[in-house]
Amino acid sequence: MNQTSSEVTVLTGLICHWYGEEQSERIAAVSRAIPALEFLAMEARQQQAVIPDCPLCEAWLFGVSPVSDLITSCGAALPDYLRAHLERLWAACCAIRVLELPCFDRGIFQHEAWQPAREAASQTLMAMQSEAIKPLLADLS
Repeated sequence: MNQTSSEVTVLTGLICHWYGEEQSERIAAVSRAIPALEFLAMEARQQQAVIPDCPLCEAWLFGVSPVSDLITSCGAALPDYLRAHLERLWAACCAIRVLELPCFDRGIFQHEAWQPAREAASQTLMAMQSEAIKPLLADLS
């Protein structure tokens, strides 16, 4: 789905509105979600290389939890197109969770269940226009 410039303006405007309303928790949730989404969108070998300890626990803590926090903190306030992307990603992450993959297995990222999460994370990053909002988030932090 291609976003129009007005949709990008809506998200940027929303972040600026939150800043003006001193809703720093929402801005922080967006800020934490971007690197988490970037991790989730990585190929398996990249994910394996950046995780120092238990891959499953670390992926959930640093990849999936920030997405959950973003949905919880900002979900209702986000534009429908972005909320839909986040909900698809969350469903893909939950599908991984129910597999009960073993802790400390560095090969978990090779499991086919990760691919839908990677695709959903990549699509969510594009929907957020993450590269365009990173400078704004840096300015507001």
